[in-house]
Amino acid sequence: MMNVEQYTTEPLFGLDKEFLLKNQLLQILDNSSNYLTFKEIAHHFRGISIDVLQQTCRKIQSDFLEWYSVEECELVIHPQLGARLLRKKIPFKALIDAYACQEISYTLLQELFRYRELIASDFYENQHVSESTLRRKIKRINQSLAHYNLRITFAYKIKLTGSELAIRSFYFYFLFLFYRQLPAVPGIAEQGFFESKAIKIQNHLGLTLSLKELGVFSLIYYVHEHGVHSGTPLRLTEKENELFHQFDFPPKPNFLNNWSFNDWQFFLLFTMATDLFEQDFDIATRDVLVPLFVFESLAWGQAFKMAFGQLTSEEQALVHEAIQKSLVLSYFISIDDEFFRLFQVINFETFQQQNPLFYQRFEQFWNDFRFKVPALDSSSFKFTSLMLASYFSPLDTQLYSVKIAVYSEVSSHFNYYLANRLKSQFKTKYDFVFITDFQQADLIITTFELPAEECYETPQIIIDPLLTSNDLLLIDQWIEKMIVKESDLLLSMSDI
Repeated sequence: MMNVEQYTTEPLFGLDKEFLLKNQLLQILDNSSNYLTFKEIAHHFRGISIDVLQQTCRKIQSDFLEWYSVEECELVIHPQLGARLLRKKIPFKALIDAYACQEISYTLLQELFRYRELIASDFYENQHVSESTLRRKIKRINQSLAHYNLRITFAYKIKLTGSELAIRSFYFYFLFLFYRQLPAVPGIAEQGFFESKAIKIQNHLGLTLSLKELGVFSLIYYVHEHGVHSGTPLRLTEKENELFHQFDFPPKPNFLNNWSFNDWQFFLLFTMATDLFEQDFDIATRDVLVPLFVFESLAWGQAFKMAFGQLTSEEQALVHEAIQKSLVLSYFISIDDEFFRLFQVINFETFQQQNPLFYQRFEQFWNDFRFKVPALDSSSFKFTSLMLASYFSPLDTQLYSVKIAVYSEVSSHFNYYLANRLKSQFKTKYDFVFITDFQQADLIITTFELPAEECYETPQIIIDPLLTSNDLLLIDQWIEKMIVKESDLLLSMSDI
């Protein structure tokens, strides 16, 4: 039976359940090229009736008829076949954003990040909501913001509280979620000022950014400039200070005369850590002989080797870079799984259905890695790891290579027979290379014990000619131990 991802509609950042339901319904329909019956759709949800799903689909259908032409986007509902989304010219994300921007929660967060405080009565009168409704909404938003060490207080004024570092970090991802680039953000006065300053910073750092990258870079600059302009100084904790001292930064440009050096360092580290650019922003670790986060990087490589194969030195360097960025970013913001899901960049269940063998190996890798490095056990880094894994080992999957020498007392033809059976049994896990030289082999598989002097210290496993399940288990366990031993040796060498 096909794996089905089950959704819940618990409020996130105060977003209404109806919005979350529409969001998830559109994801499900967009992942199907055919009609889905409402019974099939209901399998994706817990506690949502078919009647509610039908009503919600009709609301979406009505909205689309109002917003889009049939040539752009259409939700077709058939009394027997179910529902089908025909999206022709409209990006999927635009459908979700159109709903999100109508949410009071979105408006409240947008204005609070922009102004830091609001007159409560003005806001709920302008938004045509009661004070009690707004209080309930803020209570829900605070449940989500607590993960980011942020809080909204409600009195005569509605205020956003939290460290300046946390506010700037979250504000960027909030804007990036909906707009991706500065030119797309509505309501920013003097947008050209922020874009021109971003270009000056680019030139100061000697960067070469594409137009799209410059749009994102300008968005990050806007958030940080906005934070500086708010007048709240950027105070670092002892832990954050220690992190900053691990790096050397380029000098702060004179034209950022209202920025402290902490503002400048944070801007550069944060920008680098987002992993949205192929630039190092002229940041270097101070002790090049002792790189940061070596254990985490080697643990990733060890887990990858167990599931896919040995990394090259260049690939290991890419892993280290990705892990360093993720762990540096975690000092500023740790994107939880529900927030990550809103970015609509990956559906792990769909990927699994499309690439079952690869994903089976990836899950083996991921479970091993996250056990060793729980600090990176998140959907966002799982996605980063999946991107790296599919880059290093294409989706047809290069298997771990093992040199095997097969020997039996029966005949050479029986050796070939055993080799083919072994290859068939382990074809999704290992790439067996069969050789006749015992000395060059990683393992000898034989139907009777060979004299030690003939094996040249190569280990041997004695199997039954019938090649039983226990024989297969012994072979599998031995190879896994061999991989672990090699990986442990690599890790121990890194500690020297």
